[in-house]
Formats: sequence, structure tokens, C-alpha cells
Amino acid sequence: MEAIPPIAWAAGATVLAVALLGLLARRLRGRGDVVVVVDYASPRSGCFDVRLARRRERRLRGEGDEPGEPPASSRLERNAIARETHFRGVPARSYFVQLSGRFERAAEGGGVRTERVALEEEIRVARGRTARVSFDLRPKLCAVEILVVRGGRPARTARVALDGDPTSLRLAREGVVRLDLGPGLHRILAGAEDCAAERSLEIEDLAPRRLEIDLDEPTGRVFTECRAAVEPFLRGDLSVAATALERAGQAERANLLAARFHRLRGASDEAAERFESAGRWIEAAELRAERGELDHAGELFERAGDLSRAAEMYNAGGDLIRAGCAYEEAGDLEAAAVCYREAGEKERVAAVLEKLGASFEAAVLAQELGDEGRAVRNFQQVPGQHPEYARCCRALADIFLGQGRHELAVQKADEAMTFARPERAPVETVLWYAKLLDDAGRLERALEVLERLRPRLTDPKPVEARILDLRQRISDARKADSATVPVAAAFGEGSRYQLLDEIGSGGMGVVYRARDRRLGREVALKRLPDKLEASPQAIDFFLREARAAAALNHPNIVTLYDVDQEGGAFFLTMELLHGRTLTQVLRKLGRLTPVAAARLGLQIAAGLGYAHGRRIVHRDIKTSNLFYTQENVVKIMDFGLAKMLEEVRRANTVIAGTPYYMAPEQSAGESVDHRADLYAFGVTLFELVTGRRPFHEGDVAYQHRHAPVPDPREIVPELPREFAELILALMAKRPDDRPCRAEDAAARLEPLARSIES
Repeated sequence: MEAIPPIAWAAGATVLAVALLGLLARRLRGRGDVVVVVDYASPRSGCFDVRLARRRERRLRGEGDEPGEPPASSRLERNAIARETHFRGVPARSYFVQLSGRFERAAEGGGVRTERVALEEEIRVARGRTARVSFDLRPKLCAVEILVVRGGRPARTARVALDGDPTSLRLAREGVVRLDLGPGLHRILAGAEDCAAERSLEIEDLAPRRLEIDLDEPTGRVFTECRAAVEPFLRGDLSVAATALERAGQAERANLLAARFHRLRGASDEAAERFESAGRWIEAAELRAERGELDHAGELFERAGDLSRAAEMYNAGGDLIRAGCAYEEAGDLEAAAVCYREAGEKERVAAVLEKLGASFEAAVLAQELGDEGRAVRNFQQVPGQHPEYARCCRALADIFLGQGRHELAVQKADEAMTFARPERAPVETVLWYAKLLDDAGRLERALEVLERLRPRLTDPKPVEARILDLRQRISDARKADSATVPVAAAFGEGSRYQLLDEIGSGGMGVVYRARDRRLGREVALKRLPDKLEASPQAIDFFLREARAAAALNHPNIVTLYDVDQEGGAFFLTMELLHGRTLTQVLRKLGRLTPVAAARLGLQIAAGLGYAHGRRIVHRDIKTSNLFYTQENVVKIMDFGLAKMLEEVRRANTVIAGTPYYMAPEQSAGESVDHRADLYAFGVTLFELVTGRRPFHEGDVAYQHRHAPVPDPREIVPELPREFAELILALMAKRPDDRPCRAEDAAARLEPLARSIES
């Protein structure tokens, strides 16, 4: 056996070593995975081949190839995949991932077209890792088919371009051209022969679409009858197009294109001037605003009818009055008020507040301006639930007092005090109330208010001085009254009646405690208003109604003894009662329990039923005309006097009191019957159980005629349902909807009066 030369042994060993090193390196390098994903729009289909190649191919498989039988898959090649494939355990190294195949894509008109693809991506596979490759075949642009028509037919010579991109100019063969547009807003220009138009198109998704541009449509047409302007317009040379239009006598169109040209090059002043010349006020105004020419911008917005933006410009420019006027005309009254207020225009502020329905604020401003009439009108429109309603009443009382309208002043002062009773009201408010009563000549009431206030004061000396002064003045006034001719003549030494002292006064006259010399008994003598003699009609009513009332004999009606005239003074005498009116009872207690109110209501209903059965209507049922005696009996007072007093007031144009209890038909001046008394009875029951009248603010007569009656249970939730329903029935707007008789109301009160008080 021939020996192997040493050189051969060395060569063989080297080859073996290299092979072993290669195997070792391959084992050390390891393997990894590759995931290939093909993404294209659903629900379309596709078929692809994927190879992992060591080197880049000059020509990828599938480029220009016709589809045929796909080759078999291998470790580094996958065929006929749809969307994803996974190569597992491939050697860790760099690869070129080659994708080839075809897929379907949506076409214009709702069809489908097939596209071929051949792509390549380089990746690095690491040991024990998964490398991912994604081929995104989703569309990046939207295919838009544009049809240009004129005269209802495709414009054969039309051309289309994108605004701002002269290179996009395309000839629309048979009026049709296709553009691939990305997402966003595009302005598409079209022109043919001597006219041009433009349309805006918003691309939100990439679904193919079709757009028709009608060159004859006025809304999209830029110009017509100027062939020389078409080409430069499509190419974006707006200055040349504007010049051509100007030469053709189309100044407005020329100015519009020139304005757009100047705006594109940043010459905002020239652009604004051109927009103004073209009558495009909004565009011009926006450019003026950008330049800081706010007043000019406001004027242009105003010419365009955009009053809100005009107001913003004037406001930003410091022209507050013009801003307020523009805001007011635009309907933004709150902003207008702010501008006028900052400008110190109180008259304008008051007018705007009136439009806003802010009557209280408008009234306060009117007072500051010295416009009493306007202040009164606005104060009277403030609703009762307004937090400043008491202040409104005070202001009205002061104004009426200054005008000499004492009756109205006292009414409003009384209303103000209902929100703050004298025993709980601030001292300053009570002192104001007392002074107003004093100024209005209501000395006794002023004295009563101050005497109630005195125990609350830490230093009562100033009030005590006023009390002494009032007492002295009241005494002097009584002496003066007793010395007047009518009283002396009527109730002198030879008179049947001797006046002992005054026990009350009101709208129906002055009431005295008197002695009947003939019968030797004390009576209540009511001397009626002196102005009665000036109204023959009132005298007739008085005598007729008083005679009828004198015939009434019922435990719940004040007994009338005598009706006469002496020394020019009309008077009547009645039984002398000891107790207090229900008004005084409520003033002390606040309100009555339902049972107590029902028991009093039964007595009132009994008296009314007796009078109505004799065809006598009271016409003025209210808590101050209901007397509660020391024997716990309710007596109805002043039967027959309401109609007389109405005639006196009408004849002498004296302002009547607020009709808090008056039925709708009575306040409207219509004829009334006994059902008007039932309505007032319902109001009285409402006041007894709640402590307040149902309508006590604003135009009370109007509310009695038109406003829904509030449910008393909203004020007193524990009031029995049957009681509330009776009150609402008595206060029905239509007389026919009320209970027919007082006895019917009494029948519904009877079970309530027998209830056990809680």
C-alpha cells in the first residue's frame, strides 16, 4: 500500500476543518421565523407568491408574466397565498422577501379591476425571533372620474386641472377625465371654449367616485364669454385671466380673479380692495380683519348682513356703541347690553333690558335717569317671585307718594311689608314704612307700626319722640274733625246719637262707638264718605241696598239698626261688636289650621246663603269685612256698601284698591250675581289656610281673569285634598263652573270641620 504524502494529509485535514467550522457556525447562528402579511381592501380577493431570497433580483417573478400554474411551495417559498403566510425555522440571516401576484381593486362605476403586483422588502432574521413583513396594497389615492358637460352634453374640448397645480391639466376626452386625489379638500377647475367653472370636492374615504361639472350652472361658473381667459385660469395664471376679463368688459369677474391672485401672493390690501370692487363683502372683511382694520371690517360684515361678526369687529376695535347696535340688531341682546354699559349709554342699556324682560334692572336704570314713568312701568312688570320684588314695591310706593297718589303708595307699601312683616322686618324697613304712612296721612297706622317696633329697639328714644308727635297730631286732627260743620251739625247735642270715640276707619268710612240716646244702647256708627253726596246714583244705591240689608236677620251677619242722613252726613248704625277682623287674626297667627278655617268657613257660608236667598249680593267679601267676635262667632259686615262705594269712586275718579278678592266677571265690569260672592269666599278660604292671597303681586285683576289658580297644597302640603278642591272650585273662572249655592260649599266643609285637629 502506497503511503499518502504528508502534503495530501494536510490538504484533507484543512477541508475537513473548514466543513466542521461551517457546520459549527450554522449551528451557532440558529434559526428564526418569518411572517409575511399582504394587506388590501376587503372584501376583495388576491393570490400571491412569496419567496425568501439571498440576493436582490433584477426582475421579480410575475412582472409582466401572464398568470399560469403556480409552482410548488418549498421551505423558502410559498405559493397561492391570500393574505398571510408563515416561514418557520429558516436560517438566521438577511433575506429579500419577494411578493408577486394579483388582486382585485374597486373601479369607477362600482366595477372591479384586477391589478398585478411585484414587490420586494429586505429583512433580517434573528436567532429564535420572528421577523414580520407587511405589504400594504390598500389604495393611497381616490379615483375620481370627472364629467364636464355644457348644454346638457359632454364638453368634447373641455380640460380639467387642480387649483394650484398647473401640471395637473388634463384634456377631458368626450368630456371625461380621471384624477387620482388624496384625502382632503380639492378645488377642481374646468374650462371649455369661452367659459370656466370650479367645484370643491371633499375626499374623506378612497372609494371611487364621479363628479359632474356643468359649465352652464351659475353657482359654479367663474366666467363665460371670454375665450382668452380660459387657458390662463386653468393654468393658475389668475392675473392674466383677470386682465382678459377686464378687456372683455367683465369688471366684477376680473376683480374677483385679481383678488384671488393678490391673496395667493400675500398682498392682502390689494386683494381686499378687489374683493370689495367685486362685491364680495365677506372675503374683503376677513382680509381687513387680518390686517387689523377692524372698523372697516365691521362695516363690510354689516354690508354682508353678518351682524354678529360686525359687532365682534366693532367691539374689538373699541367702538362700543356701534358694537352694541350691531349686537342688538343681530338679536344678541345680552352682548349689546354689555357694550352699552361699558360705553356709559344708560338709555340704550335700559331699552335692551326691557327687551330682555329684565324689568327690575331696567327700572333701576330709569330711576337713575330720572324717568319716573319708565321706572314705574318696569317696576310694575317685575314678577312676585323676583328676589327684589319687595324693593320694587318700596320704590313704587316712594314714587307714588311723590306724585301725590297716596292710595297707590300705601297699597304698594303694604305689599312690600307682606314680604317682611313689621315684627320681623329690618328696623330700617319698618321706619320707612311708618314714614310713608305718615306722609300719606295714615297717622293711626303709622303710630301702630312704630309702637310695635319700639320693644325691638335698644335705644327707643328717637322712635318714642316720633310716637309722641304722632299721638299729638292724631289728637289735633280729631279735635279739628269734631269741630267741622258736618259732624257738629249731624251729631251735636240735639242729635239722636252721641259720638264717644273712633274705633276704626277704611274705604267705607269712619266707624265710631256711639250712644243711641233714644234707646239707651251703644252702637257702632259708620259715617260714610263725604263725597257720597256728590253722586246721586251712589246715594240711590246706598239707600236701596241699605234698606235691603237692614232686613237681614242672621247670627252671621252684622245687624243693621238704622240708615239716615243728618246735617249733610250719611250714616248707618249697627250692633257694636267686640273682637277683631279675620285680617287681624291672620296678622297675629299667620294662617289657620284646616279645621279652624273650615269651621269659620261654615259660618261665612251660612251668612252668605241666608243673604243670597233674599237676592242680596255683598260684592266685597274679604277677611277685613269678616269680624270674629269674642264669642267665637263670624259676622259679615258692610252688606250693600260695596256697590255704593264703587259709584262714589267712579263719580270722583278716585283710584280703587287692588281687587285681591274680586271675581273675574266683576273686575271686567260685567254684571254679577251671588256667584261673585262665592268666588271671593274661595279667595278668603285660600288666605285663611295659607296666610296669603292667591294673587298678591303684579296686575292682580288680570291674573284673576286669566292666570291659573295656584293649588293651595303647594303652600300647605298637609291641606286635605277635599279642602283644596273646594277652594279651586269656588275660584273657577266661569261662574257656571262654581258651586251653585253657598249651601253646597257648606256641605263640603261640614266633614272637614268635624275632623280632629293634628
